[in-house]
Amino acid sequence: MVANAISGHGPRAHALTIPTPDVNSGVETRLRVSVAPEAGEAGFTVAFVHERAQAEGTDRRFNRASGAVKAVRLLDADRDLARRLGTNASEARAAAIAGAVALPRGRWNPAIAAKRIRGGFGLLVLRGLLMRDLEGSEALGAELLAEGDLLGPDDGTEERLLGLQPQWEVLEPARLLVLDHNFAQRIAAFPALGSALVDRAHERARRTAIALALSHLPRVEDRLHRLLWHLADRRGRVSSDGIVLSLPLTQEQLGRLVGARRPTVSLALRSLRERGLVRRGQADEWILSHEPPVPPVAEPGDNGA
Repeated sequence: MVANAISGHGPRAHALTIPTPDVNSGVETRLRVSVAPEAGEAGFTVAFVHERAQAEGTDRRFNRASGAVKAVRLLDADRDLARRLGTNASEARAAAIAGAVALPRGRWNPAIAAKRIRGGFGLLVLRGLLMRDLEGSEALGAELLAEGDLLGPDDGTEERLLGLQPQWEVLEPARLLVLDHNFAQRIAAFPALGSALVDRAHERARRTAIALALSHLPRVEDRLHRLLWHLADRRGRVSSDGIVLSLPLTQEQLGRLVGARRPTVSLALRSLRERGLVRRGQADEWILSHEPPVPPVAEPGDNGA
């Protein structure tokens, strides 16, 4: 059993083989996994997966070539998913092993990754910050993706039909888990985990809808102020000076997130700074005043009692 092979503790690595049958061809792929302890962790959390078959593509980070591919136990790396599973997490932990890839800062082409994850759940962001930009001669639009977000196959076909070209940029060095078809097969016995991953896709869609609504506010400074607060909910920390938000974005990139050009963004940020609502901190930090932009809307049926 996989669980027995990887649940031990100690300084030495353990090896096991995970059979993963292909439902279409009936051919069984066997994964050899060497599990070793990660510094600072109580148990084994890092694995190296060796596969016999090679896949097509040119990006070796997403290629199933023979050799070692760094991987992690999903429920050790993403504690929120483990909490959602509750008592089922310990059983699913052994099966939920996925390959991990590291992306440096700069432009990124997800085409090869799209081939790899079709039929699976997608790419899960473990850490880092990415920006998906829709470039067009007359349109502005972008989305930020951070820890916990799930990315599906992205070939840009629909966008190009509308005169838009999707471009990806890694703003902070990122680590992604490859939740491909084989991963989906391994966790098939744990539907609660699959449901939790689908919830992640829904959460990303809700955040995108919120950002879209904010981009339609009449005043650009209101768009920026509320967007920064929205982002601070995930990436901010409270300090005596205010809400500190780490966000390595240029004014042009901020403009793409709110549907405005850079000169307009510059004027809006100056206005927010003069009003004491937003100011720059160290390096990539933004410091927001403790006072939120607007009071929260009451929930339906809440009469204030």
